[in-house]
Amino acid sequence: MFKDNETKLRNLFSPCQRPEDIYEKLLLLGKEQQLLPSSFKTQDHLVKGCQSKLYLHTVYKEGLFYFETESDALISSGLAQTLVLLYNGLEGKDILTHKPSILEELGIIRHLSPGRSNGLAALDLKMRQEVLQIMVKTS
Repeated sequence: MFKDNETKLRNLFSPCQRPEDIYEKLLLLGKEQQLLPSSFKTQDHLVKGCQSKLYLHTVYKEGLFYFETESDALISSGLAQTLVLLYNGLEGKDILTHKPSILEELGIIRHLSPGRSNGLAALDLKMRQEVLQIMVKTS
């Protein structure tokens, strides 16, 4: 399943040949974000280390994980959506054993500012931490 999600991301970004194309795609992804209910906009859901306010809500349903994010910055929203697309619908073991190296392959990481890159890494870490916490509670 992880490979399927990677393929979807690869197909989504394959037309992007220039850094401007990547940013345009990230902005489009950011505009598609669904707003989170205010009950999820708390300190517990806040991703620390991100330049903008970025919230993460994790849902565990029938053995699979689903993520929802909301940010006040379109680029951050778009970056968050890349990880959501990569990890949504996966089992915890797949999320914990696979790194988002596809983002480097697609040229996304290379064109980010250090702050945005740190924020993306912070989101990836928080997603993994939440998966691990839920797995421990449900085992």
